[in-house]
Amino acid sequence: MSDKIHTGHRKRARDSALKNGMKHCAEHELLEMLLYYSLPRIDTNPIAHALIERFGSVKGVLDAKVSELKAVEGIGDTSAHLIRVMAEILCRYLTDDPEKRYRFDDVGKIAEFLYPKFVGVNVECLYIMLFNNRLNLLACEKLSEGVINCSDVMTRRIAELVITTGAAAVLLAHNHPNGLAIPSLADRDTTDILRQYFDNMNVTLLDHLVFADQKYASIMRERYGTHRISPVTQRYDEEFYESFYGKGDGSVHPDLPNGGDEDRADHTQESIIT
Repeated sequence: MSDKIHTGHRKRARDSALKNGMKHCAEHELLEMLLYYSLPRIDTNPIAHALIERFGSVKGVLDAKVSELKAVEGIGDTSAHLIRVMAEILCRYLTDDPEKRYRFDDVGKIAEFLYPKFVGVNVECLYIMLFNNRLNLLACEKLSEGVINCSDVMTRRIAELVITTGAAAVLLAHNHPNGLAIPSLADRDTTDILRQYFDNMNVTLLDHLVFADQKYASIMRERYGTHRISPVTQRYDEEFYESFYGKGDGSVHPDLPNGGDEDRADHTQESIIT
């Protein structure tokens, strides 16, 4: 009898979601339906409510570690694995860009592309984006995971990527897990060292962005302003950088809630979510 009750309820829930659209489902209803596939004979409604109560939102659930998920009653290895797989699928969906000739000609586009790479990541990671002189993306690769430093291994890998792709410009980005989008002294020092390194290779360092929560900060804009060499014109070009930064306050995921109304820590910190 219990199985028949669950089967009937699940069919009604699926039919309703298909008829009215998934966007009309509450967060706990989406999780409840997701868990149907890992818990075929259990009422997943209270488990879904428990997940939202513990982590605050679907985003919080997808960001949670396996050990944190399994601390919720009813969530075992299979359900925790399913949730982490869904988080990775979402990440891949948000970062997939089949349009190879897309121009990353403003910082807002770059932030939109990079932000999903840090969703659910609980360690500091450094990425490099490599561009041609038209700002088409040639490659994007994770350089390091953990404490960021300018080791010989990192600089050798950077040189290999620049030579292999023939990049004219690069952009660095890393996250501050559970922190703020405010560059540290070490972030600034590392940027200065790598800027000189790229200058020696005749490659433009467009920027070094710091991501945290739903915000990012520009280290290069803070330290060097807009009077810098443009990879497009190959000269000091304030007009290029004013345009590059001018659209950096746009919305990346308009369906997501605002990240908060707190004051910005400084003028370099820009909200991804408006």
